[in-house]
Parts: sequence; structure tokens; C-alpha cells
Amino acid sequence: MTRRRPRQSSPSPYWANPSIPGQFDLAVLKPATLASGQRFETLKDVRARRKRLRAALTTSSIKAVRYFLEEIGACDDVEPCGQPYCPSCARQFRRWTCAQLLKLAEKHPRANKSIVTVNLGHFSGGTLRSADPAKAASALRKRLSRSWMDGATVAGGIEVAWHQADRKWRLHAHLLVIGVEPEAIESIRRGEGDLEIDEFRDPAKQLSYLLKFLTGHRPIEQTGPKKSPLFPLPRQRLIELISWASKFGPSEFLFLYGVRRSGRNLVLTRRQNARSAARPTAPARLRRRKRKVL
Repeated sequence: MTRRRPRQSSPSPYWANPSIPGQFDLAVLKPATLASGQRFETLKDVRARRKRLRAALTTSSIKAVRYFLEEIGACDDVEPCGQPYCPSCARQFRRWTCAQLLKLAEKHPRANKSIVTVNLGHFSGGTLRSADPAKAASALRKRLSRSWMDGATVAGGIEVAWHQADRKWRLHAHLLVIGVEPEAIESIRRGEGDLEIDEFRDPAKQLSYLLKFLTGHRPIEQTGPKKSPLFPLPRQRLIELISWASKFGPSEFLFLYGVRRSGRNLVLTRRQNARSAARPTAPARLRRRKRKVL
């Protein structure tokens, strides 16, 4: 039994215990009756994941890992610990985030929408400590502002994944992009493998994928549309991941562009509202630019 440490009372974070209408709630849209990997994680899944993490990390003497174990052991819905890789906090944060993304998508029924993955950098095993989500997010916003995506609404998550083949961490962003066509999104591509663009066709499934806090990896190469199986991270890499992530809160993995948080909701920025009313679409600007070149 974990001994609960005393905590100073403080307001619950904006993402804790969210009240979500059923049409936006992943717990309803991807119910517990579905198979593991298809359903939104249940409270039973959370307990099982916490148990696995404690079993894998309990003998570690690293200070950040000990702190993490203490935090998730004392975490509950009333006083969430706020650790990104705490199974309970990750579930609540993902549930809030995905509900907000579903609302954003519904508010723009006729706008072009795409799911985009952007590479933000690679880090060799043992060097993940040098990765900074805030700096990566800032660099990505600058990249967007200098591209033909400048007028887009973009929201999603930043995450890190271990690639066993080249023994590197991959920092990347999964994004919902609203208001521009794929041709405009291509303007931020920097090279092969830097950018992936998918059609927006299954909101609950695709948006649930945009922000994850996985402690596993996929060492077997994917050969078709179905993802390869997920395996637990090697213990050394798990310790590296937890030590790194314990410095951050869940919000630091949320990416927003043209949209901001207001209380418990995401809203368009004033600048974005003005752009939506006054600016031509990115593809139109692209066509005008091509005509000038010709």
C-alpha cells in the first residue's frame, strides 16, 4: 500500500475531471466494450498500466524516477499529480484534449481538415534530456508562420517515440490542421520523411491518436495499414523517458497555433478570427504566386 504524502491544497488543473458531452467524449465514442487498443483507456486499464510501471521502475535509485513513483502512487482524481506519464493524469488530459479537438472540428464543418505528423528532431539514446517540447513548439509555430499555412488553425500534441532500429528518440507533433488544403501544408516540408499528411475521415479514432503518452515502442517494422505490435520499452529507455518527462506538465505537450486556451476551452485567437474573415485561402495565394513565376 502506498503511503499518501501530504499535499498543499490547490485548484484542480483545467483538464481534471472534465464534464464532456457524450458526442465529444472518447470514453463514450470508444467505449470499454471495444478491444484493447481500440477502446479509450478505462480505469481498469489505468490501474494495470500503473502496476506495470511500478514493477518496471521500483528498483531504480534515480531521483527523478523515485519522485515519479511517489507522485503516481499518491495521485487520484481529487488531487491529480500532473505527471505526463501518470496513467490517470494522461487519461484525463487526453480525454479533455480530444474533446476540445472534436469541438474545433465540428465548428468548421465545411473547412478543409487534415491530420498531419511533423518531425521535430531526433535524439540518440541517452541524450533525450536535451529535448525541449517548448522550444520545439516555438520553432514549429515560426515554421508555420513563414509558410502558406500561416492562416490555418492547428492543434494537437507533441510526443516522443523510441525507434529501436536506429536507437534514436523521435520528437514529433501530431496535428489537426483546419482551413488549408494539402498543397499549402506541403509548404512546411523540409525533406523526405519530415511530413505525413492524412485525410480527416474518422474523427474519434484519428484525434485520439494526436496526443499519447506511451511507454512502449514498435520494434517490428510496419508492412501494411495495420500497426505493428506495441512492446514495453527497454528498461533503460523507460528510465530515460520518465526522468526526462518528470520535468514537464501535460500542458507542455499540447501544441496550439491560431487557437488558445480560455479556462477549460480552446478558442480561436482574435488574430485568427480576423484572418478567417479577411484573408484569401492559402491555395488561392499559392495559385497567384505560381502565375507570377510563370
